[in-house]
Amino acid sequence: MLTIESLGQDKCLSVFLAVQFAEKALPVWEKKHPQDMRPREVIELTKIWFQDPINTNLMEAAIASKRIAVSNNGDPATYSAHAAAYAASAAVSVAAASLSASKYAAYAAAKALNVNNEDLIHGVILKNLNTIFYHKLEVKNTFAQPELIFNYLNQEQKECFLFNLDIMASS
Repeated sequence: MLTIESLGQDKCLSVFLAVQFAEKALPVWEKKHPQDMRPREVIELTKIWFQDPINTNLMEAAIASKRIAVSNNGDPATYSAHAAAYAASAAVSVAAASLSASKYAAYAAAKALNVNNEDLIHGVILKNLNTIFYHKLEVKNTFAQPELIFNYLNQEQKECFLFNLDIMASS
């Protein structure tokens, strides 16, 4: 089963995955609180981080989203707000903390959706494996558990993966 850890420590991927988890959980919040767009706004601000990593509004949005979650404690949709807050936290944290924030976003999303956490993570990574794979190639960063990832690649990706592993190993 694919895990966040299998991808290795990569801040961009941690933020990307945290956003994916938060977006999956967002409909739970919006169904319960249709007029309250704050978690959606936090997610949208987090997406802007990819173009503007020095976005000062992001920390404020993460804090605001945490306050939403705390003020709605006991509401199952609260986990959606938590997932959004963790996505923003992933963007404003150092790489190691981003990995943890991504895991917390997955946990919160799984609670909001009432699904198994590991299955959610596996499904989101598998759905986005193509994007993740090409990001890793672009930044010349290997996976923490390449043998696990390899099993989920198509034939063309496997050849590309092996080729690039050889290049990374020889540098």
